[in-house]
Amino acid sequence: MNRRSTYIIVSLALLSIAAPTSLVSANTVFGPSADDLNEDIAKVEDAIGKNRERCAVYGDGSLLMAQCKAENGFLLTTKAMLEQKRISWLRWINLSYTVAGQPQVPLSAEEAREIEAEIAKANAELAVAVNQARNYGGLIQSMALAEVQTQRVSISILRQNFLMRKYGVAVPVQLSPAPKQPVGNTVDDKGAL
Repeated sequence: MNRRSTYIIVSLALLSIAAPTSLVSANTVFGPSADDLNEDIAKVEDAIGKNRERCAVYGDGSLLMAQCKAENGFLLTTKAMLEQKRISWLRWINLSYTVAGQPQVPLSAEEAREIEAEIAKANAELAVAVNQARNYGGLIQSMALAEVQTQRVSISILRQNFLMRKYGVAVPVQLSPAPKQPVGNTVDDKGAL
C-alpha cells in the first residue's frame, strides 16, 4: 500500500467518525433538527391531502374552488421551501437568506409563541365558522362556506409564516406604491348636480 492510499483511508475513517458529530452541531447552529423538519413536511403533506379531498366537491370557477386553489398554493409553496431546506442539510449546505441586505434573525421562543397563539385563535375562529356553515342552507350557507375557506387560507398563510421563520427562510416584502392622487376635484352629492 502506498503512502497516498494510506492517507485516503485514514482521511475517510476520520471523516466517518467526525461527520455525524459535525452534522449534529451544524443543525444546532443552523436551526431545528432534521427530525423537526421531516415532521413539519409530513404535517404539510397531510394538510395538502385534506385540502384536495375537501375541495374536490367544488366546481371549477367557483369562489370556493378559487380559495381552495389559493390555500393549496400556499401549502405547496411551504412544502417546497421545507424540502429545499432538507436537501440543503443533506448536502451540508446552510441556506441563508437576506432581505434588503439584512440577514434573517432566527425565530425567538417568544415570537414562536405569538405566532402559535395567532394560529390557535384562527383555528378557533375556523371552528366557529364551520359550525355556522352547518346550520344554514342555500345562499347563506354558500356565504358561510366562503368564510370557512377564507379562514383556512389565513391559517395556511400563518403556518407558512411560522415555518419560514422557524427555518430562517425569508420572502422579500413588496412595498405598495404611494397612493395616486385623485384626478379632478372631489365633490359632495350637492356639488355633483
